[in-house]
Amino acid sequence: MFKYRPQYAHLKPILTLGQFLGGAAIIFGLLTGSVAGINLSTVNLPELNGLKQYFLQANSLFNLSLGIGLVQIMFGMALKVVNRIRLFGFLYSIATIGWIMALAGTLLWALTPYTLPAYTFVGLGVFCIVFFSDPDAGLLKRIGLGLWDIYGVTGLFGDVLSYIRLFALGLSSATLGYVVNTIALSALALPPVLGELAFLFILLFGHGLNFGISTLSAFVHPIRLTFVEFYKNAGFTGGGQAFTPFRFKQ
Repeated sequence: MFKYRPQYAHLKPILTLGQFLGGAAIIFGLLTGSVAGINLSTVNLPELNGLKQYFLQANSLFNLSLGIGLVQIMFGMALKVVNRIRLFGFLYSIATIGWIMALAGTLLWALTPYTLPAYTFVGLGVFCIVFFSDPDAGLLKRIGLGLWDIYGVTGLFGDVLSYIRLFALGLSSATLGYVVNTIALSALALPPVLGELAFLFILLFGHGLNFGISTLSAFVHPIRLTFVEFYKNAGFTGGGQAFTPFRFKQ
């Protein structure tokens, strides 16, 4: 509502971003079945009975985090293919296409019973990586560089595992919310009025602090995943001029 008012026009991009992030947080909270540290799957409400089957458990959230990482990394590789074709030509993108094929084959092998297509994709991917890692080099040097590039699969494995932090952040915030609720309920054992005041204070302060920490984490960690894992697999290289803080003007 505020972003459509003329006096807030300069804040429209930030308000729009807040809408997207807030909507995503609501949807993800409903999928996990956790609100303010309360496990909705244990709440006996008729309105929730039809939704409980869609709540994601811890294992599903773990797999979802890895899935998000694979999708973003493969999308980055696809951007790298397009960029290298535009800048250098198709020949220089074949090695990256090989990585995409090898990843696709690995996923086919792990998630489906179609082993022959999986082995075919992996084999073609390895061939592209080994023989097209550096099209300008000779055959032996090209094979050596390609084998060295295949060793980079350990770094790729680490990049995917790095997305587990998304699962850990969601789990930790839900656990902190549960702890705040437990402490607040224990405060009700205090004398009347004092117990209710302590209960409200602990709830407001605890969940407010948890919300602030979660907001900071949700801002910092996706930036880290974007600037490190995504940019690296997208082949991003920085530019600009070197910063020299002290120098004489000519």
